[in-house]
Amino acid sequence: MSHYNGTAALVRGLPSSKGLIPSSNMLKVYNHLPAKDMQEEMAKAEFVIGRCGYSTVMDIVALQKKSLLIPTPGQTEQEYLAAILPEKGIACTVSQKDFTLASSLGKAKSFTYHLPPVSQQPYLQQAVAHLLQQVRRQS
Repeated sequence: MSHYNGTAALVRGLPSSKGLIPSSNMLKVYNHLPAKDMQEEMAKAEFVIGRCGYSTVMDIVALQKKSLLIPTPGQTEQEYLAAILPEKGIACTVSQKDFTLASSLGKAKSFTYHLPPVSQQPYLQQAVAHLLQQVRRQS
């Protein structure tokens, strides 16, 4: 990151070590961020770089973010996602052994993204209302 010429936020994922690590105007380093703060940081980002877990994939799709995902070696579900996400145009992926910031970010910038649209419909509220309506009819 010391050679990166843009702004960035780095979240280390260490919940027991809260707070901001000494940073610069260009790079903010956090041990951990609460969900709301993490969502705000991701929403501001041009690219999200992270591990290839299901929750990260759901976050990038929900936020409609371009991403570069790196599967954790030996985590079969992450390796599986790393194989299928590029085929579907959802995320650019690179193996940990092949990751360098400059070349991997270049790959992500030239990747053709086809993020699935996200519905803003309140499906849960509609389902609960429908269920309540059915229960009232049977009463």
